[in-house]
Amino acid sequence: MPTQTFHNLKTPKKEKLIEAITDELSRATYDNINIQNIIKDASIPRGSFYQYFKDKDDMYQYFMTYIGQIKMIYFKDIFANHTQSFIERVEALYLAGLNFKRDYPKFVKAGEFMMSSPLYQDSEAVKQGFEQILGIYESWILKDQEKGLIRADINSKILAKIIMDFLNKVTIDSFIYHKLDETEWVLSIKAVLDIFKKGILNHV
Repeated sequence: MPTQTFHNLKTPKKEKLIEAITDELSRATYDNINIQNIIKDASIPRGSFYQYFKDKDDMYQYFMTYIGQIKMIYFKDIFANHTQSFIERVEALYLAGLNFKRDYPKFVKAGEFMMSSPLYQDSEAVKQGFEQILGIYESWILKDQEKGLIRADINSKILAKIIMDFLNKVTIDSFIYHKLDETEWVLSIKAVLDIFKKGILNHV
């Protein structure tokens, strides 16, 4: 994580440095990140960079955390809303993610490169983040089971994992591999959730 020197930077200088990092990570894979480009774009001496971050990995880990903090601004109201059903909340989360994508296209582009990096794939923070979301999904499912909205015999852990895996696959195909445009992505998300909501069998 960044040093206290970084945290002590005045806001304009810190924002310029973050913008320079964002620009570099949105145009290069992890192996091809050029610290010199960041130094040049941020208009800082080379030595200053290493007063802010221990090394490239340290900067990379910070950037992943920074993106997560921005995303939470879009998601916090959904997590705080206890009136929606599980399916409604999950749909709201993914649609909020679309707004994030539109507002921060460079972050999404950086995400394309980041997801191919072993540092991202092996990151404990990333793994913990997925586990945290799974836990939240499971808690929402359990609440709906208590209300009688979801069958009580369904394994909440398995349902949470299946839904997250399906929707993440659709999202990666759209945002990372560009197999779906935004309209197709929204329709796919809604279709997947509708299947889970209604099931696949005709009911008498």
